[in-house]
Amino acid sequence: MIRIVVADLAELEAEALVRPVGADLEGVTPWSREVGVQAGEGALAVLRAMGELPAGAAVVTPGGDLPVDFLIHAVLASADEPTTRTGVLRALRNSLRRASEWEVGRLVLPPLGSGAAMGDAEALVTPTLEQIEEYLTHHPWPTEVVIVVRPGYEEMIYRDARGRLSDREGEV
Repeated sequence: MIRIVVADLAELEAEALVRPVGADLEGVTPWSREVGVQAGEGALAVLRAMGELPAGAAVVTPGGDLPVDFLIHAVLASADEPTTRTGVLRALRNSLRRASEWEVGRLVLPPLGSGAAMGDAEALVTPTLEQIEEYLTHHPWPTEVVIVVRPGYEEMIYRDARGRLSDREGEV
């Protein structure tokens, strides 16, 4: 099941939280950097020990001081590969795989790849939802993906895309 909610990502109860990072494993958004700080030095030390990762990778660390068991760090870009639709969707797919491997029931996910680096905020909405739906159809874990959006425009484009996909599924 996919749910779209307006909430504070760090305050939702879940087993895992996806955190968008660069190849250097630093947060790529203010929110992502704040989550790293809130997780604490122990969780970040585990992450840093992994070294630089390629765009599209996703790795799991303990949730540290956050109210989640795990953080899944989704690498959106590297020195060789800027943030692209393909890289973001690869990072999403690998994040879903990590959640499945760790048998995560509820996975909390921010919109990946949105922001100045990607330009058009709508470009990834439908492909993101389609990829999550496809993954959930063929895998028992995660059982629920909660996409946390900001109120206003971001909420509107995700809810509209979700409605269009639901309408399309009803036509089959």
